[in-house]
Amino acid sequence: MEEREQEALRELGAARVGDIHCITIIGQVEGHVMLPPDTKTTKYEHIMPLLAAVEEAEDIRALLILLNTVGGDIEAGLCLAEMIAGMSKPTASVVLGGGHSIGIPLAVSSTMIFAFVMFGCFLQRAGLGQVFLDLACVLTRRSKGGPAKVSIFASALFGSISGSAVANVYSTGTFTIPLMKRVGYTPSFAGAVEAVSSTGGQLMPPIMGATAFVMADVTGAGYLAVAKAALLPSLLYYFSLLMMIHFEAVNKNIGIIPSDQIPDPRSVLRRTYHILPIIVLIGLLVSGRSVISSAFISIASVIVVSCFSAETRFTPKSLYHTLELSSRNALMISTCSACAGIIVAIVSITGIGYKFISIITDLGQFHILLLLILLMFTCFVLGTGVPATPAYIIVATLGAPALMKLGIPTLSAHMFVLYYAILSEITPPVCLSAYAGASIAGANAMQTGWRAFRLGIVAYIIPFIFVFQPALLLTGEFSHVAQALVTSFIGVITLAGGMQGYLMVRCFLWERVLLLAAGIALLYPEIYSDLAGLGVILFIGMLQYLRRGKALPEPDLNQA
Repeated sequence: MEEREQEALRELGAARVGDIHCITIIGQVEGHVMLPPDTKTTKYEHIMPLLAAVEEAEDIRALLILLNTVGGDIEAGLCLAEMIAGMSKPTASVVLGGGHSIGIPLAVSSTMIFAFVMFGCFLQRAGLGQVFLDLACVLTRRSKGGPAKVSIFASALFGSISGSAVANVYSTGTFTIPLMKRVGYTPSFAGAVEAVSSTGGQLMPPIMGATAFVMADVTGAGYLAVAKAALLPSLLYYFSLLMMIHFEAVNKNIGIIPSDQIPDPRSVLRRTYHILPIIVLIGLLVSGRSVISSAFISIASVIVVSCFSAETRFTPKSLYHTLELSSRNALMISTCSACAGIIVAIVSITGIGYKFISIITDLGQFHILLLLILLMFTCFVLGTGVPATPAYIIVATLGAPALMKLGIPTLSAHMFVLYYAILSEITPPVCLSAYAGASIAGANAMQTGWRAFRLGIVAYIIPFIFVFQPALLLTGEFSHVAQALVTSFIGVITLAGGMQGYLMVRCFLWERVLLLAAGIALLYPEIYSDLAGLGVILFIGMLQYLRRGKALPEPDLNQA
């Protein structure tokens, strides 16, 4: 651009916005504009009509969003500019302002999220979901209550890449729920297990339903830091579910997986090469590749791996259907992301966000625990019915800044709000994953929802603990982290025993209360709480050991 043209743009920017930052934006706009090869005009002459059109909307930042959205196509840009020229300032800000509906949420859903939705669809078409199910069946074939444990392994593995808890319930639950009912689990328990297993996939590294990459971008912490922070809480989540299922199976003498449902171990072992694309993805991310390029290279590896078997090999028709499924699945998330962007815009324009943060901060000065409880319920409401990533974007806009303002570490604050937004899927009265599980199991929806709430109880407790003690996020001194690692797993076993009313034998009511208290004490990584929790476990363990070896009275199954 000539010096005269640059000066004209600067003057227009200063006049409309009164902000020197506008010069940078105009420079970026100039760099985005693409002219036809045979044009005899300058970019300046093409930019000016856009500036004049968008000027009426009183939001010069819309230019950059416009041109990013249309890929720099000047004709498409002019069409959009004419469309928004008559908008009021609030409407233009909601639609085009930075980070709003045509902004960060939609940009993320059309790039990172779309790439991983496509990756998940290709993996599903290549047969990885069935491999996960068969592998879980083989690993748990001799374990009591095996079908429920199959649900844990299959849903944790596949749920991390599916991006939707409800979709995961319908994908794996159609196999696992009937199998659980067949060996003796009640319909509500079977539906609840599948709902909790599928929901936890959104919290399980490496992908976390693509939320890990969005969080890494929002916090600036980097993908590896986010994945490391999410690792121990997600393992505790699934370990607690595993222990509750085991105690339920032992307590009610539920059998193992029927032999006719167990695949040949050698056949399953031969098909484990289907996991290679996930290994490729992790390797690329660790090596420093960008998220999007890692996803698409991994998709290419899925196609290569699928060629090893005639059953899974992609044909032009199956490739077309997989791409179509990817687009359909991404469309739902993109729509939710656009709505999340509108919510973010309204929060920003009206000042609700700042007022909410101010109220929360003032409340936290009196009692931070009360603040966390209020924020937990807020995240339940905002996350209800929304896929994982858009839900995170919404709660990260409102909740995380309030915690950070009180001095809570950035990752702890973002993990806190993420957990409760995701847990809205299994939190009554609106618990969509539990409803999906109930529909497959033929159970009462609300009863299944409360069962799911009980089975996921550890996930409701852990965020409160890592806000005060980041050791659960594998942050801090090695000795402190090691202590948290050991005692938290012991605490989960204790908590599961208290919830299910069974440890070595059936528990009396007072034993259950003590076990619950001991479990929470052990989850909190502090020396005195750990010693108190261990003391309670030793005491109750000794009593139950003696009771198991003698004909002492046992509590009724229906008590408490």
